[in-house]
Amino acid sequence: MKRSKILFITLISCMGLFAQHHADDHHAPHAHSYHKHHIAVFNGGATNFDHHVSGYTMGIDYEYRFFEQLGIGLTGEYLFLNDGEGESIFALPIYFHPLKGLKLSFAPIGINASAHETADLKSGNATAPELQHHAPTKEWHFGSRVNIGYDIPVGKITVGPIVGLDMINHTQALIYEVSFGYGF
Repeated sequence: MKRSKILFITLISCMGLFAQHHADDHHAPHAHSYHKHHIAVFNGGATNFDHHVSGYTMGIDYEYRFFEQLGIGLTGEYLFLNDGEGESIFALPIYFHPLKGLKLSFAPIGINASAHETADLKSGNATAPELQHHAPTKEWHFGSRVNIGYDIPVGKITVGPIVGLDMINHTQALIYEVSFGYGF
């Protein structure tokens, strides 16, 4: 819960920075050297080393840049797990662009996972036969995500790697993806 408060305070602080720099953007006589809007699709994998679970992930994200170094976005993702189940993941990232192409993001995330997957991840005690007797129900869990990526621009198109870490309920998962985007 403490992480969520920190991310919320960071978001509010960024909104203050936006208000300060927004007027400068409208009165600047030069064109932006970056795209204000960026939409991307991505795919890759996720591995939870604590519970020996891996899966294929794919999704879409959108970023709006307030100014060259700072943006905010929306991410939707689906994680296909080995057992045929899956998890829906939603995030509200804050993007930092310290260098051209490099992007760092911090986000509160919500994961909608099957209850039996969640019980297995929390306790580590459930076995496959025990899970088959229970109808899967979905539960929401909240945490945070930290990503680092690099966009290689080719005109308005971008391609690049993303590596991240999801932290939920004392569990961590490594995220590794390739992003294909379009700036406008």
